[in-house]
Amino acid sequence: MTSPSLSLKSYSVGIICALEVEKAAVDAVLDEEHPVLPTAGDENCYTFGRIGAHNVVVACLPAGVMGKASAAVVARDMMRSFPIKIGLLVGICGAVGSEDNDVRLGDVIVSQPDGQHGGVVQWDFGKMEKDGVFRRTGTLDKPPRVLLNALQNLKAKHRRHGNELYEHLQEMIRRYPLMADEFSHPGQDHDVLFKTDYTHMEGSTCSECDLSQQARRQAHRPDDKPRIHYGNIASGDEVVKDAHTRDRIARQERILCFEMEAAGLMDSFPCVVIRGVCDYADSHKNKRWQPYAAATAASYAKELLGVVNPQGVEDLGLACDTRYRIPFSLKGIPLADHFVPRNHESQQLDSFFQPTSQPAQRSYYVVHGLGGIGKTQLCVDFARRHQKTYSAIFWLDGSSRDALQQSLVDAQLRLQHRQNLSSTMNVQDKIDDLFQWLSLSDNNHWLLIFDNVDRDSSTINEDPQAYHIDSFLPQADHGSILVTTRLSRMHRPEASLNLGPASRNVAREMVEAQTSRELDDMELLLEKLGGLPLALIQAGAFLKETNMSVSEYLNYYDKTWSKLMEAQEERPRRDYGDQTMLTTWKISYDRIKAVSPSAAKLLDLWAFLHPGDIWYKLLECLQNVTAGEITIPTWLHDLAADELPFRRCISVLSQYSLITREIDSNGLSIHPVVHSWSSFNIKSLEEKDELCYFALLMVTEVVSTIGSDQRDLGRRLVPHTRAAGHHFLVAHKRKLPH
Repeated sequence: MTSPSLSLKSYSVGIICALEVEKAAVDAVLDEEHPVLPTAGDENCYTFGRIGAHNVVVACLPAGVMGKASAAVVARDMMRSFPIKIGLLVGICGAVGSEDNDVRLGDVIVSQPDGQHGGVVQWDFGKMEKDGVFRRTGTLDKPPRVLLNALQNLKAKHRRHGNELYEHLQEMIRRYPLMADEFSHPGQDHDVLFKTDYTHMEGSTCSECDLSQQARRQAHRPDDKPRIHYGNIASGDEVVKDAHTRDRIARQERILCFEMEAAGLMDSFPCVVIRGVCDYADSHKNKRWQPYAAATAASYAKELLGVVNPQGVEDLGLACDTRYRIPFSLKGIPLADHFVPRNHESQQLDSFFQPTSQPAQRSYYVVHGLGGIGKTQLCVDFARRHQKTYSAIFWLDGSSRDALQQSLVDAQLRLQHRQNLSSTMNVQDKIDDLFQWLSLSDNNHWLLIFDNVDRDSSTINEDPQAYHIDSFLPQADHGSILVTTRLSRMHRPEASLNLGPASRNVAREMVEAQTSRELDDMELLLEKLGGLPLALIQAGAFLKETNMSVSEYLNYYDKTWSKLMEAQEERPRRDYGDQTMLTTWKISYDRIKAVSPSAAKLLDLWAFLHPGDIWYKLLECLQNVTAGEITIPTWLHDLAADELPFRRCISVLSQYSLITREIDSNGLSIHPVVHSWSSFNIKSLEEKDELCYFALLMVTEVVSTIGSDQRDLGRRLVPHTRAAGHHFLVAHKRKLPH
């Protein structure tokens, strides 16, 4: 039966065989064979098909090129061409037979974690110790959890009903009669395990060997049905055909069989190894049992996939080389307490990146729009939903050159096996090292998210913190890049989303997620706020905190709006769309000022520092300072002298969703648009000058306390120093005579 053609991304299960006889057996157990699809840049030859509920692709190592290196190349190309989630390595092996371990030719051995090993042991990898003993070093990864769960389920099923390998073998012969002679059971008379000390006589078979030299073991089985064994499989670059070597390694590592490919796959191709026994890994090796052993292994693969949960496979991330897998981290990612999905926009992101397939070229997408429109949270949601899809996700603060460089340094520090190198590297060296790692040819499924790339590099001479984003991209033509920006000029044809206001239903959910209650007059509120997510969240937080009705809120809103409409400053009107957000923040600000004047003042002071990473120590240094003729005001002195009042102010600001706490950090951040509004909100030039002075004084005082061993603190202060210095220069220029 032939199925209609599917696309490459329809195949999520990969099966690899070393020999053509193994692949023939796997092809023969497919429930359905599909038309062959072209795979550009991939030298493998595939059979496409279905086993149970899973679409599978089957590949074989090149003729005459065996071993773990060849297997790794085949797996690498397979993972580039298909969205492989799980894999099977199916074929033949040499078993360790004994009186205690009743393994027979034709039986199946399946890799399963045992002891300190994940199911596969690289028996020839290690070092020779002084005592002359070879010590194996390192461990290989275990199969993915969905396959281990399937193994347990299948074993439980077999305890009740027995295995169905014999039935699958019979079905194979029925469907493909030409395979009958070669792939049928050779007969138990040809299954002989010789003593360890007895070596093979001349000839391609054991017809000349002395049968009296057979090892002692249980009598012939009552039938020819294969049995299944689970445990450690030994893998190495050499064929094991010496019984003494076989037994020595088996005793040390509790080995059931030997083969040559699995060690090249376990750390890069998440799979279970399934081996049919064709010999006993001794000098009596011959090929008589190879076809039948390949068939029993293929039959087990079919039975295993029959119990693998399709949804469990779908939920897995793509298979990738574990050398490049970096655990997902929320550090530095601005999380919303009550995120409301925007499904239509999320689907556009999903459709572009198609995270179920490996991109042949770099994927580069830009989300642009008004400040506060929800660009960042849309991308946070994408990263969290697809954290298992990508080998590594790095969230980068693109708000300034300094912030971006620090984010790249932080990303480099997350790279495995590079922490020791970092202590001797400067900032640029660390960034270069990160880009080099991202550019490695087989490290091709990472995601970089550049958030808040809002500085216009076309005016770079006026803004030293602006930059061209291309100068901060790795050179390799692979991987995925996602950018959020207010700058519409960064639009990319066919690769951009101009994010507009939230739909009415989503907007309603955003407000109600904050208030935790249904509201009357909601339609009027939504009309006023115009679907701007940050405005909706601010309004919802305000309504919850004050328990105010929507009608009361709208009355207050209209009064505030009329006042703000008197202000004709061009920039706020141009950037913030009818000033809806400005009005919302004005309401929250006035409420904060009534509840805690110090909290409102702290927000004002923040306008002259960097929007991200504020912490108490910045203020603490001011408690005993008298600067010239200016004495520190009481509100600021009180915050500097005791952390408790500072925390109370932070609590008030947090209640109105004006600030967020950074994950895994003691720092606090304010949305950049709120930060810009805070400066605009201060009307008195005298007050601006005073706050600017204190901001600059704060960073100056902290800088004066930094020791030679506090470079991280110095880097942390750089954005605040630049921000305060910038505002100081603006104030100075304003005072110069024209």
